[in-house]
Amino acid sequence: MIVIDLTAPFEIWNTYYTLLGDAQKIAMDALRDLSGRSPGLYDTFINNSKMRFKDHQDAELINPFPIPLVLVGAKYDEFQVLCHIGLP
Repeated sequence: MIVIDLTAPFEIWNTYYTLLGDAQKIAMDALRDLSGRSPGLYDTFINNSKMRFKDHQDAELINPFPIPLVLVGAKYDEFQVLCHIGLP
């Protein structure tokens, strides 16, 4: 799960990409560790992730996240106020 603070709109992308990169590294390290105990598991897992997009026109360009991931926007109530009065 990645939680993004919506009250800091100018930092959203930087925060998102930083957290996504960290989460991807942790997930890939865990999959490689599991693969060490069960050979072929890593390749199977990655191939299964890619198969979900096999019919997409840009399938060769898609690099799916290896496990389900949820993005949550936090402080939406404060974000709504910012939208009504204008961003800082």
